[in-house]
Amino acid sequence: RREIQRVQSMTSESMFDFIQKVNEIPSFENVLEAIINGQDQDGTNNKKCVADVALLLGALAVPLDKNLSLTAWTFLDASGKPGAGILRGRRNFYGFSKQCLAIKYNSEKISLEGWYFSVDFTLDNNSGTSDPVCEGGVYSWDLCLPKSCSSQIIYESLRQNNFTNVCNVFPIDFLNQDPDAGTWIVLTLLLTILFLGISASIYDFFIYPSHKNEAYTKSLGIKAWRSFSIYTNIVGIFNTKGCNKPGNIGPLHCMRFFSMFWVILGHSSSLFLAGSANPADTIDIIKDWGTQVMTSAFFAVDTFFWQSGLLLSYIWVKKFYQNKRQATSPLAWIMFYVHRIVRLSPPYYILIVFYTFFFNKFIIHNMPIFIHLKAVEPCAKNWWIDFIYLNNFIRYDAQCYLVSWYLSTDLQMYLFAPLILVPFTFGPLFGIISSIVILAVSTAVNVYSVLYHYFPPTDFKYAPRSPKMDTSYDFYTMLIYNAPWIRCQIYIIGILTGFLLQLKKKLTIPWYVSVVGWLLTIVIAGGCIFSLKDWISGHPYEVGWAASYSALSKIGWGLALSWLTIACYYGYGGPINAFMSWSFWVPLGKLTYSTYLIHICVVIFFTGNQQQDLIFTNFLQMLFMFVVPCVVTAYFFSIFWSSMFEISFGKLEDVLISALMGAPRRPPAPEAAANEIPQSPKPGDPDMSMGQIPYDQTGTAKVASETNENGGVESLRKRNGFYTDGPPKFNTNEKVATIRLTKLEEQAWS
Repeated sequence: RREIQRVQSMTSESMFDFIQKVNEIPSFENVLEAIINGQDQDGTNNKKCVADVALLLGALAVPLDKNLSLTAWTFLDASGKPGAGILRGRRNFYGFSKQCLAIKYNSEKISLEGWYFSVDFTLDNNSGTSDPVCEGGVYSWDLCLPKSCSSQIIYESLRQNNFTNVCNVFPIDFLNQDPDAGTWIVLTLLLTILFLGISASIYDFFIYPSHKNEAYTKSLGIKAWRSFSIYTNIVGIFNTKGCNKPGNIGPLHCMRFFSMFWVILGHSSSLFLAGSANPADTIDIIKDWGTQVMTSAFFAVDTFFWQSGLLLSYIWVKKFYQNKRQATSPLAWIMFYVHRIVRLSPPYYILIVFYTFFFNKFIIHNMPIFIHLKAVEPCAKNWWIDFIYLNNFIRYDAQCYLVSWYLSTDLQMYLFAPLILVPFTFGPLFGIISSIVILAVSTAVNVYSVLYHYFPPTDFKYAPRSPKMDTSYDFYTMLIYNAPWIRCQIYIIGILTGFLLQLKKKLTIPWYVSVVGWLLTIVIAGGCIFSLKDWISGHPYEVGWAASYSALSKIGWGLALSWLTIACYYGYGGPINAFMSWSFWVPLGKLTYSTYLIHICVVIFFTGNQQQDLIFTNFLQMLFMFVVPCVVTAYFFSIFWSSMFEISFGKLEDVLISALMGAPRRPPAPEAAANEIPQSPKPGDPDMSMGQIPYDQTGTAKVASETNENGGVESLRKRNGFYTDGPPKFNTNEKVATIRLTKLEEQAWS
């Protein structure tokens, strides 16, 4: 946040003031002299520190001892120095921490060790006060000094020697933290799951193929253990069999991948800008037409919301028509929520505690570049808020994990989805009416909020804000960007699209309507992305225009996504559908959730491992040397995150629910045939309830029709292990259409 404020404050006047302040930066020798001449608060020098510093100063001035002089020059060499790019926004003058910490000089009477410090200077004209605050324009300078010197000694010595714009001195271990109970608990959890995953993988690969018919393999314990098999779960991720079967929505996996790429592009480029030596050059390129795609990355999140609504209605309506009574029973609604939370939470919770108790302590806090950010990590106090999915409301200005707000907002919209689904049970028209009403209310609240508070048109912190905006940016984020009552616009459009795909058996679209639809989609999507160019380029916005864009852009984006999906689903996508339905996208689509969770850790890791600030040359350089490596690395690690924490706990849930429901397993109802509306059972039909149709290896219910000339519905059901209170009576001379229920094969685990 401080880096963003720094970039925003770069004006001609501020740059002139900064140049004047840079001229006041003391030299390395000045710092050594200040420490020698300074006094601590008790009026006494730190004798060891002063002696070491005096030794260095003498060795730099008169090189009598070759080894000692070389050591003194190493202290100087490892310290930062004002360099090129100051007028392009350079504010951090980095040294080389590893070179500094490697300094160890020992002789009979002298012992020197290097220690790394970061000194902050403020541009505030009131810096002469007794205790200046590091706010607004701040620049930092790295110093390599003897370890015997403390931050307090350096700070007071500089202040006492007229360097009054010094506002902070931090040692390299400022961010270091010792492991605590949370650290050991998290490590134990991770190692336990890793052990289960590796041991189950060995069993699945070497033992299970020859033991799959053994009775013990059907036991609850074995099935629960095998849920964690990393090998089996990774095989499942890359299995694309049946991905293009009729009834599938082909473009979804492709949408997920490119949306995920878009998200990582936005986050990685923002962090690149914050850590670059020339942020002004980065700001310049976002004014180009071509880079508006980068600045509009927030539409990727809208795409995820739209898909969430689409899949919710598409799956729920299918189940509703298969068995209306069961789909609307109290137990079904309870499981509606339980299943969502159980499937969503394990990989998310583990990520939060991993980030809080491990990543921060052992990775971020050992990256010298983050000393300059001085970021106080809120996770130590606020991680529990993420666990209850309320971090977009409670302490919203100090959220633990940058991207976790999305999961909270998505779950909150899911919790209130029955406001649309329940009216649908009375007829599609009622569902459509309730959707339109909620959409209209959301749009009205959006317009009112922007007009009342003079909010910006969207979340882009580097663009100008209205001087009449009467709240903090964090409040805008909470009230608009993270708010479920605002983001539900595109979620509702996704729900309505899912209704259409499930209810409309076939859809004939005249060629001229198809052409107009595609043209409008291109125009609307382009308008959403490129309409903000003037504002992003630094021109002030009219609040009426901002309200219109904020309220209507997400609706337009949702309509564009809906047309693309509808056209492809009903056979009017042509080469676009062929490309987006390519099986190559399937594994990447499956990994989207885990990639979303861990990509921030990857971006931080790439940034923090730099010994120097990043240099921005052009967009392609940033894309291929920073963004793409972040994407590839995030997807690589997501394979293991998904297989260990996402898929494994999903399988474990299935195993436990099956055990609670009793044997034989009572899985969900069969998939509908392509473009067919699932029909509810008719009087006299075999029992088609959701609890009796097993799945095959591809996840599709194994249902086959056959003709039984002997009227043997009863015998057929007995043969498959299913019974009713009494067999239905049929004329044995008639041919009776029946349903064959095929039992679940154990190979589904393999």
